[in-house]
Amino acid sequence: MNTRDPVVLLPGTLCTEVVFAAQADALRAAGHEVHVMPLGPEAHVDAHAAAVVAAAPERFALAGFSQGAITALAVLRRAPERVTRLALLALNPGAATDAQRDVWRAWRQDGGAVSGRRAVAAQLRENVAPERRDDEPLGATVVAMAEATDGAAFAGQLAALASRPDAWSTLEGVGVPCALGVGEADPVTPLELHERIHAALPVGATLTVFEGAGHYAPLERPSAVARWLVDWASGAPSGGRVPV
Repeated sequence: MNTRDPVVLLPGTLCTEVVFAAQADALRAAGHEVHVMPLGPEAHVDAHAAAVVAAAPERFALAGFSQGAITALAVLRRAPERVTRLALLALNPGAATDAQRDVWRAWRQDGGAVSGRRAVAAQLRENVAPERRDDEPLGATVVAMAEATDGAAFAGQLAALASRPDAWSTLEGVGVPCALGVGEADPVTPLELHERIHAALPVGATLTVFEGAGHYAPLERPSAVARWLVDWASGAPSGGRVPV
């Protein structure tokens, strides 16, 4: 087994390379070639997956955060022979709801990225762990990523979210080592959902719960998530709770 596969990291909605900065540094220090690929203007999850497959190395370990995790499953469907292992952080494998589509449609019609940035700023306190709600540097980082995402990319991300298919059946067919992670206080993709996802994955998949983290676990618990990804990429994934 090659324990030094290149690693592809897929950020989430309105996220740049910064969301995986600590993890990318740790993976490179462990000897891995790392490619961080923020989602672009493609307007469907399958188009995002095609862009990743076109730009990625021939064989690679694949990790995604939030919408990046949704895209990672689409990459696995498209090119399963290219992916050596899979890490899914803050995943929602379900199809979009009508209520979500209505919100995203309004954002696209009302200034696109501007509305999204405002929404990120307004929802930030609710989406991180309670003890991080007054963490000004964390908040500034999340808002700065949103501001750095251009309108075309954000519009594509919203369209891809709205059109995504239900991916529960994809989980059942995952044929590579898989690590699942979630912030204990994540209100967007909660722990209960990840327990269901873990049950749907093949035997051997691991579930790691990051205490003291909400939805933005890579930023809220950067060192813990980095250790988790280094272990996963090196072929020694671990599960359980990671205390603060």
